[in-house]
Amino acid sequence: SEVESLLTSGIVITGGGSNLAGMSDIAEQVFNVPVRVGLPRSIAGLKDLINAPEHSVATGLILYGAEHGANKRRLGMGMPVSGIFRKVANWLGEHF
Repeated sequence: SEVESLLTSGIVITGGGSNLAGMSDIAEQVFNVPVRVGLPRSIAGLKDLINAPEHSVATGLILYGAEHGANKRRLGMGMPVSGIFRKVANWLGEHF
């Protein structure tokens, strides 16, 4: 099919569900392409705290907002973006 021809390089699965035992094996069988578990892109100083697939959506949203969204003032009452990342990472560490 047309979709299968686009997936020849493989699939990256992420999120909490990607941690389920055998998930990447099942995905490989279903899609018949290589599958790997993706991790969030590192943010300086926060790698140990957010380096897990279940944090990839939150990390991606933070990075997207920082790169495409509001100016620094709207992001955190004048706080530098790196300060925002630290506050969010601390919150994630406390609650997850």
